[in-house]
Amino acid sequence: MKRIPNGVVSELIRLLPVLIENIPPGRSTRVDNAIRLTKKLIVKLKTLKDENSN
Repeated sequence: MKRIPNGVVSELIRLLPVLIENIPPGRSTRVDNAIRLTKKLIVKLKTLKDENSN
């Protein structure tokens, strides 16, 4: 597994929610599903980052 720098993960956690909130809802079920899955991944990334901080 590749190591990802903490700075990259921090930027993803910060910027992805902004992008998701600015995508108009109801465009396509595929996009809606991708947004749903991405939100779940953001939560996982936040918990990994929190565990790494301790």
